Amino acid sequence: MASIHIHRAHSLSLKKAHLAAEQVAAQLEKKFGLQSEWEGSHLHFQRPGVQGVMQVGKDELRLEVSLGFLLSALKPTIEAEINRYLDELFSKT
Repeated sequence: MASIHIHRAHSLSLKKAHLAAEQVAAQLEKKFGLQSEWEGSHLHFQRPGVQGVMQVGKDELRLEVSLGFLLSALKPTIEAEINRYLDELFSKT
């Protein structure tokens, strides 16, 4: 099983950071079929072979993703897409 761990600072307001996280989730749902749900400041997401959580704070976010055996080979592609979405949405001020 492969894991992806991302930690990054951001300068968005908490409200804008939550909206950006929702946009990331929507893009990942469209591309990878992930379903997501908020639980407080944690955005949980999953699909067969993938599960994870994004914690959105006032000045940082943390993302933990576990990939099942079959998707482990796609880890570089999945991680690159996540980072691209985060770069696009969390670099806005």
